[in-house]
Amino acid sequence: EPSTNLAFIITVFVALVVFCALYILVYTESFVQKWLRVFSLVIYICLLTIGYVLTFDSSVVHTWDQVPFFLFITFSVYTMLPLGMQTCVIISIISGISHIIVISITVVLCSGSNDAIAFQ
Repeated sequence: EPSTNLAFIITVFVALVVFCALYILVYTESFVQKWLRVFSLVIYICLLTIGYVLTFDSSVVHTWDQVPFFLFITFSVYTMLPLGMQTCVIISIISGISHIIVISITVVLCSGSNDAIAFQ
């Protein structure tokens, strides 16, 4: 049922609109050459936002939630976005640390017991 995943559907739709706008702007070569890093960061932010919405869209949050998706984001930054190695490393560190902080805070605040953490 779509109403249970409304936040995810809206986020994916907005990201799709942003990707379509970037795809149209790619045909303006002089514009793309000037704003290539900005386009890359916008794509990264869209992927990161989708990952966080996927995390918070479910009622139960475990500490291992969305680790594969954040690994995908990290590898896509290294391989598919036209960024330098130093920028990729910084973005990957920010992604990892933000994921650890957000999931840690969410698990501590939302779980009644620490069974999931003890299981780790």
